[in-house]
Amino acid sequence: MIDNSSQTPETRPLFEYSSSKRNEILFPSPDDGVSSGASRLFGVDSATSEIVEFEPTNGAELNRFALPQPSSLGPDGLAFDGNSLYFGAGPAFGGGGILYELDPDTGAVLDSDPFASVGLSDAIDGLGFINGQIVASDTLTSEIFFVDPDSDTVASSFFAPVEIRGGLAGAGSRETIFVNNFFDDEIYELDATTGDLVNTLTDPIDSTFGLAFVDGSLYLGENDTGTIAQLDPDTGSVLNTFASVTSLTALGGDDVVANQMNAIENGSFETGTFEDWRTIGDTSIKTEDFGVTPTDGSFQALLTNGVSASGGSVEAEDLEEFLDLAPGVLDGLGNGPVTEGSAIKQTFDIDEPSILSFDWNFLTDEATPTIFNDFAFFTVNPVTLELADTNFPVFSPSDSLFNEETGYQGVSVAISEPGTYTLSFGVVDVLDEIVDSALLIDNVSVFPISTESTSYPDVFTLGSRDVLALTLGEENIPDSSPPELPGAFELDAMMAERAMMFI
Repeated sequence: MIDNSSQTPETRPLFEYSSSKRNEILFPSPDDGVSSGASRLFGVDSATSEIVEFEPTNGAELNRFALPQPSSLGPDGLAFDGNSLYFGAGPAFGGGGILYELDPDTGAVLDSDPFASVGLSDAIDGLGFINGQIVASDTLTSEIFFVDPDSDTVASSFFAPVEIRGGLAGAGSRETIFVNNFFDDEIYELDATTGDLVNTLTDPIDSTFGLAFVDGSLYLGENDTGTIAQLDPDTGSVLNTFASVTSLTALGGDDVVANQMNAIENGSFETGTFEDWRTIGDTSIKTEDFGVTPTDGSFQALLTNGVSASGGSVEAEDLEEFLDLAPGVLDGLGNGPVTEGSAIKQTFDIDEPSILSFDWNFLTDEATPTIFNDFAFFTVNPVTLELADTNFPVFSPSDSLFNEETGYQGVSVAISEPGTYTLSFGVVDVLDEIVDSALLIDNVSVFPISTESTSYPDVFTLGSRDVLALTLGEENIPDSSPPELPGAFELDAMMAERAMMFI
């Protein structure tokens, strides 16, 4: 890892890394100084007509406040988009027929609109949120409505292929919604675009009036006893159950991370082009026809240190200039003299602590290992970090044009300070310009997280992904730094291997 910044320690953006533990990786729980903005679960306590916030891991009550109108005592609608709660229930079942937008911390009414003006029916008893829209379900007709929260009007709808009685939850990361029928004790996963039935799960509890999707888990809220059950959304296996309140008529929590705006544009290259990216050298967009399946969507970016119809690699000096790196930075990673390479980059802004995530695959025709130690890397100014070289611990035969590949790996980095950053990916030749290597990139994203502290351990768990957090400050420069490049060092093999995890 190399620090190329001319900023002072006081103004330098922080990537958190503990130089005192170069041979130790920590895997603490998410609440060790870090909590996810997605980890909020709400429910309606019908006995008191209050909204209650629960800790998703154990059901502990965190907060409660009054509803803007009494609970309908039947299924109510409750949704959470990461910033606001939405509450409402149709007058056909004792509800007030008003769609409320509420402050999730205080319950203050931010907006309210009669169902009729929005275009919703009187039999709405489930609310969710997905892809920037409120979702509402009609329990009499099984029609699913999608409401634009800016215009407060129905944008589209479809009829579910199953009967709906109960809750609704958006699962944006799956592009699906969950609904249920408490009469039949079944939970249905529907495609959020087409309405097609994707999966059916057996409801393990009775009288489920509420559904929520939080941190990759499906939550059920039981009306009769107030029990909350946490389920595996693929199998329906019960992961946890806990008592909450006397009676639950709704749950709210709708895959908040997926609902938040990705700071990276065209991060999965689904335009089929490098739109929003700048490129240099031999770069192209590939589909699965290349011999490697993209991890997100149909397209992926390919960078090589060779020559193709897409162009040719550039000399190391030109590559470093493109990447805004000081001369010699790439050599400073310690693999040998860099001769040529290719790269892509994009500049993004964040206004709160965020997680950068991406998938990468290093491919090569070089021997593994070899002194011609080609490597792939990424840069988030002011840090440059190697992803893989010919010494990577595991290579497999590749179905692409290259002999071997690492296979796709997922890595995440916590960025603790708001600011403007430039993310770059590159692959280079070392010692020669004869035998080629390549880097595939896909599924690039930057989403915000909530933090109680800007001090992260080396690796912490956030949902299902392990996150590498790097701090670069003068006090964290390792003693073994090469004198010609202060701050340059390599992560040892164990740290590199354990920090780069599959999703």
